[in-house]
Amino acid sequence: MYGYDAVILDHSLNDLVFYSERVGQYKNILARLYDFIFSLNIPCLVIGFQPMSLFLSGGDNNIIELIRSEALSRGFYFFDFNSEMLKLLSGGVDCYKKFFMDDTHPKREVAFEVGGMIADELFFIMDHTPFECTGVRERYRNSSRQAFPFYFVGNDDVENGFEGFKVESSIVSVSGFKVEREWLEVKAASAGVLIGIFLDSRNSYGFIEFSSEGGGVVKNLVFKGAVFRSDNSKPLVWFRPINTSLEVRGSFVVRCRESGCLSSGYEETPATIGNLKKVSLFRPQVSVVGFLVMC
Repeated sequence: MYGYDAVILDHSLNDLVFYSERVGQYKNILARLYDFIFSLNIPCLVIGFQPMSLFLSGGDNNIIELIRSEALSRGFYFFDFNSEMLKLLSGGVDCYKKFFMDDTHPKREVAFEVGGMIADELFFIMDHTPFECTGVRERYRNSSRQAFPFYFVGNDDVENGFEGFKVESSIVSVSGFKVEREWLEVKAASAGVLIGIFLDSRNSYGFIEFSSEGGGVVKNLVFKGAVFRSDNSKPLVWFRPINTSLEVRGSFVVRCRESGCLSSGYEETPATIGNLKKVSLFRPQVSVVGFLVMC
């Protein structure tokens, strides 16, 4: 993020799915990220967005309110997507389905209108001094640029032999490694907490197990059949959080399993994402692009 004129964050929708039951852990991760961005002393625009049906029902949304609070407390600008959408719905709230492909994806013409709103907001904040909210500048007057509080673990950090692969599409080109039944040892640059995994979802099916001195966890990653495009040969890189706080010191090991039954922790992937279910697999594998560790 160094050297940029502004930062735009659009992360609320997926966070609703993955962290709604783990608000305490989410707040810690969010605060670390926002503090780093604040230390850059550049404008930041945070987009708040939740499914329209949830927003219109008036249900309690602790994740969106936490994002709003953490953003505004640092002088970031908060763009309330749902409230702005209501301004476009001249036919009333019941007509929103006419403008959306589903509960979370606006149609192209609506997305174009909202994109214009976000552009106007961005031009506005870039013309104003960052952190003009009352008390924010004083509170962080002596803050200095922080180091990025996360680091990426990839191919170069795998100790023993592995089968590599390359993910290429019109927007991404990254390398990775396949995790199967055998344990792979992965080096960790420094002590931290393993919080997520990047993977090619088109070639990942099974349960991935992590183990370190700090404990262990198995996460269900049964993506076979979770197809969002008709051409299954094309890769799709997903990030999935690891909600169990797994401390890593020096290294950790990882392998695939046919099931999630074991003595250590177990995590289900939220069933709202794709066609996911527990299955017994003959040859499980996960095509890992990398892991994310919070320092």
